[in-house]
Amino acid sequence: MAFGKKKGEESVENVETPVDRLRRRFKPSTELPAVRGVKVGIYANPKVGKTHFSLTAPLPIFVIDTEGSAKMISKYFDEERQSQIYIDEIIQWVGKKKGKFDIVGSLKSMEESIDTITDVILLSEKGADELSEEEKERMIIEPGVTGTIVIDSGTDMWDWLSTWLELEGATKFNKSDNSMNRTEWGKANKKYADFMYLLLRCNWNVIWTFRARPVIDARGADVGITQARYQKNTPFWLECLFELVQDGMGNKMIYRGGRFGLVGKIPDLKNPDWPALVKHLEKYSGIKIG
Repeated sequence: MAFGKKKGEESVENVETPVDRLRRRFKPSTELPAVRGVKVGIYANPKVGKTHFSLTAPLPIFVIDTEGSAKMISKYFDEERQSQIYIDEIIQWVGKKKGKFDIVGSLKSMEESIDTITDVILLSEKGADELSEEEKERMIIEPGVTGTIVIDSGTDMWDWLSTWLELEGATKFNKSDNSMNRTEWGKANKKYADFMYLLLRCNWNVIWTFRARPVIDARGADVGITQARYQKNTPFWLECLFELVQDGMGNKMIYRGGRFGLVGKIPDLKNPDWPALVKHLEKYSGIKIG
């Protein structure tokens, strides 16, 4: 079945052959541009350096901050870098003394923040020639620049959605014990996926930080390793996942999987920052990052 013009409306010389269509639609990978915008997940125990690492990424940086730590950590950098680190502290409070966490308001604030920054990024990617004079004057992102979005933290993003579901999102409960029907988790999963796809729709770098949790065996014993606390499908949206661990007086980044190669192929990276990580991935994966 074909869509568009009816048969016979085009002259013979203008008819596109199947081979023409194939060449137009498919390009050799060698002709495709370098990877723009890497989607990275980092998990670690508290105070190991997730946020600090994130703020070494390409400028401008837009931080969607659920922990209230980015403002303080940004002060470790020079004023020129600080001036291009934009922070949205999205936690909302209710009550006269603002003593109660407003989970619905905070989730709405997160959605608005993600939607706003990705809209502006997509606008900047149109190129200067396609922007109106008013848009050019108001634009704080230089057209063609590949900056960074930081979600600090992705663990909170999922925890908030889980709590929202239990408090007011769920509508179906088991009659026997009034517990929430397991099928209701689809609502939280869908909202989480909506957030992820909003972030993936632009060509910028995106960094999600996650908290680590200990792995427990069937007897309840700590087996001595940690995993990231996130929604179960999160790795499918990431291009690489790293664990950040304390290493003497510094830290090191351990590759835990992704599209840059098998686990074990990419060595640990000591005291990483973003430029060092890019060189490291290019060296051991052969993938050029633009």
